[in-house]
Amino acid sequence: MSGLFLFLSCQQNTKASKEKAFCDTIHLYSNYEIKEIQQKLIDEMSKTLDKIGVNNDEKIDTKYLRDLLDSSRKANELSREKISSLKEVDNEINLRRKSLDVITALESAYNNEFEKAIQIFESHNMNKVEKVSEILHSKLLEIKRVRDIANESHQEMLNKYNLPGY
Repeated sequence: MSGLFLFLSCQQNTKASKEKAFCDTIHLYSNYEIKEIQQKLIDEMSKTLDKIGVNNDEKIDTKYLRDLLDSSRKANELSREKISSLKEVDNEINLRRKSLDVITALESAYNNEFEKAIQIFESHNMNKVEKVSEILHSKLLEIKRVRDIANESHQEMLNKYNLPGY
C-alpha cells in the first residue's frame, strides 16, 4: 500500500512541477527586466508630459524616447516568442492566452499610440499634453485591464495547483 501512495505522490509532484514551470516561465517573461524596460518608457513619457505641461515648447529628447520604444518592442517580442512556445497547461484558466493578450495590447500601443505620441512631441502643435493624453489614456486603460485579467489568472493557477507565489 505504501508503494501506491509513493507512486501517486510522485505523479502529483510531476504534474505540479509542470504547472510550476509553466507559471514560472510566464512570470519570468512578463516581469523583471522585461517589465522594467516597458515601465521605463511609460515613466519617461509621463515625465515628458509633465515638462511640456509647464512649457509646450520644451525641447524633448525624442531620440531617447524612440530608443526606449524600440527596447520595449524588443522586450515585448521576446515575451511573445517565449510565451507562445508554451503549451497551455490549464484550458479553464487560459493563462497563456491571457498573457499573450497583454503582449498584443502592448504591441498595438507601441506601434500606434506611443509612436503617435512621440510624433506629437516632435511637432510644433499647441496643446501637446491634451493630444498625447487623449491618445494614450484609453490604450493604457486597456493594457491595465488585460494585465489585471492575466494577473488574476496567474494567481488562480498558483492557488489551484498550490504553487508558491512570487
